Amino acid sequence: MDKANLKAILDEDRHKILDWTIELERNGIKGEGMSFPQEQIDRGKHLTITINNSGHMNGFGFGDNATISANQITKSNVTMDANKVNEILSQLEPIINHIGLEEENRREAEKTIIELRQELDKSILDDGKCKSNLDFLKEILIQAGAPLITNGLVQAIQGLLSP
Repeated sequence: MDKANLKAILDEDRHKILDWTIELERNGIKGEGMSFPQEQIDRGKHLTITINNSGHMNGFGFGDNATISANQITKSNVTMDANKVNEILSQLEPIINHIGLEEENRREAEKTIIELRQELDKSILDDGKCKSNLDFLKEILIQAGAPLITNGLVQAIQGLLSP
């Protein structure tokens, strides 16, 4: 199997898990460390999380003859809306220095914002490049130290990335 295909499958699963985590937090299920209060466990039992189209693993096992085969099913039928991308960037730019990002993440976010602005200046958007940059910004915002400020932007970006 091609390493790029496996990486794409794992990336898709990682993104779905992050989305699931945000959904749990939005529902007040946060937990501490590796343990959760019984109330949160009970509330979590009623949530349905579905991960679709991330690929198929066949023959996965442990041992000397273990093999892995995978097939990626791509869901890239989302077209970027330049106005919405611009709106997100306009909200993010004035606060980027005030949301508790580590210095390296802040610099990377600023670089990504510049790349998105350059893409918006083009007559035809490269949807793949926009999606990749927005997804990167989403991941950085999830790590920010000010979730009350950044959660709205994370959700707006996710809305653009979801079909």
